[in-house]
Amino acid sequence: MCYLFFYCKKEVTFIPAATHTHLPKLDIELSSSTVDLYQANANFTALRINWKFEGNERLTVPVNYVLQIDLKNNQFANPIEVKLGSGMSMSYTVKELNDILQNVLEPGDKGEVIVRIKYGVSNASGSRETVGDEIYYSDMMLVKVSTYRNVVEYAYPNFMSLPGNYQSWDTLIAPRIVCDPLKRVYEGYVYFTNEYPQFLMVRGTKWTDITFGHIGDGMFGVKGSMLSIFGGKGVYLVRADANTNRWTYQKISSMGILGSAVPQMGKLDVEMLPDPQNPAIWSATLNLNAGELRFRANNSNDINFGDNWPAGDHIPDYGGDPIKITKAGTYTVMLDLSIPGNYLFRIRSNP
Repeated sequence: MCYLFFYCKKEVTFIPAATHTHLPKLDIELSSSTVDLYQANANFTALRINWKFEGNERLTVPVNYVLQIDLKNNQFANPIEVKLGSGMSMSYTVKELNDILQNVLEPGDKGEVIVRIKYGVSNASGSRETVGDEIYYSDMMLVKVSTYRNVVEYAYPNFMSLPGNYQSWDTLIAPRIVCDPLKRVYEGYVYFTNEYPQFLMVRGTKWTDITFGHIGDGMFGVKGSMLSIFGGKGVYLVRADANTNRWTYQKISSMGILGSAVPQMGKLDVEMLPDPQNPAIWSATLNLNAGELRFRANNSNDINFGDNWPAGDHIPDYGGDPIKITKAGTYTVMLDLSIPGNYLFRIRSNP
C-alpha cells in the first residue's frame, strides 16, 4: 500500500464561477478522541473518520473533501492538509497517522490537535479542482494524540557491536555502528567514558561471532589487535568501511548552529550543550531570526547537517539543504546522534 500522497501540502484549487451550488452542513465522526501511537502497532488501524451531510441529504453534485489538522492553540492558522477525495470515510494506520502528525508535532511528542473537513463542489470531470467560489468547513473536533519516534532496526549483518574497556567488554550491551547494506560503510556516534578507549568490532552480539581488530595502517580485520582511540574520553564518530577494511574516528569536541537564522558574534557557531546523561545529544535554547540554519561539529564543515527532501522529516542529512526558520522567536533546538542510523533533530518554538 502506498501512502506517499499524505505528505503533499498542495491545496485543492478552488475556481470561482458565476453559478453557486450551496452545500449543507457536514457532520464528522471520529472512531476515538484519544489516539496513542506505538511503533509496534504500525500496521494496525489507528483512526477512522466518517462524514455525512446533515440530515443524510444526498447531493447531485460531486464534492471533494480535504482533511485539515492543526495544533489546538493554532486554530487552523496554518493547517496541514490531507486529500480525502470524494468518498465519505477514511482510515489511517498507526504508521500513516504518525507520519502525518509529525508535520504538526515533534516525533515522540504528545499534544492536542484539532481536525475538520474542508469541502467544496468538484467540476464535472472529476478532477481535484472545485467549481464555485464557496468553500465550506465542518465543525472542528479535538483529538488527544501521542506520536512515536520511528526507529529503524538494523539486523545482522548490518550492524557491528563495539565492546571495549570503556564498558566491561560486554557484547550484549555494547554500542553499535550500523550500515546501509548497499553501501557497507558502518558508522555511529559513540561515547567513550575513559581516557584511553580500546575495543574490538564484533559483527553480532556474541564473542563467537566474527570479530575484527587492528591489523595496521588504519585497517581492521580478523585476528587483529585492540582498536585504540587517542584523544581521551568523549563522543567520537566511528566509521568502518567494509569495502576497503579501513576504519576512522573523529572526536566531536563541540556541536554548534550556524546560519542566517542565528544571531552570531563573528563567524563562530552558537554552541549547543551536551546532555549530561547522553552526550551524543546536544541542545540549545536561543532566539532565532527568520532565515536558515545548519548543524556542524567542531566549528568545521567536515561534519555538518542540513535537511534534504522531504523537508520536515526531522532527519539530519550530511551536507543537506539549510533548515528553514519561517518566523523569528525563541526556540529550543536539539540534535540527537545517539541512535546509529536513526539521527534526529527538533526545532521547537517556545511560548
